[in-house]
Amino acid sequence: MSEDIDIIVGKLKRRDLVASPKVRRSSYNASNAETIKPILDKLLNDPKDVFVPCDGTGYAANTLYVKLNDGLKWLMDNDEKDSNMYRLLRTQICIRKLAEGCLIYFKEGLRRLRQQDLKVKELEIATNDSIKWRHDILTWLQSAREGEIFSRDSIAISEDDKRWVYDTLADSAPDAEVIFTDISIKILR
Repeated sequence: MSEDIDIIVGKLKRRDLVASPKVRRSSYNASNAETIKPILDKLLNDPKDVFVPCDGTGYAANTLYVKLNDGLKWLMDNDEKDSNMYRLLRTQICIRKLAEGCLIYFKEGLRRLRQQDLKVKELEIATNDSIKWRHDILTWLQSAREGEIFSRDSIAISEDDKRWVYDTLADSAPDAEVIFTDISIKILR
């Protein structure tokens, strides 16, 4: 594992069962959501990848994976105070089941923003839908006149995206100027 992944368990601990349960219950409930809430709150407060191990919880990897997803969904649907924060978090993370537990990591488009220590509130506005803004640039280049400005904010820009913009401008508008920031792009025709 990488050193920049935290290992956390939260309140996850399976109770000892004397007899096998008569009815299988869904993990989509308030008590399950409370057990994984510390893990989700850690992700909200410190946007760093985490690993939730099976060891010490009594759960198998499959069960742990279902509990994490169902608990997050329950909080998204039922938490009146913070449901929007959990919805936003769900769009930013991926949960992967491994043999030893579950890895919760931030999607690649947001990884660059996280490395620059931006706060979670700033991550709210960032998106990595490069297909959309690349299409908008191509459409704008077809009709833009000299002196017009193309601007997109709240986007995550990778080095490949920058290369694509420079190559496109070299072909379509070699005299255009481009300004990149960490989460925006401006092109002056």
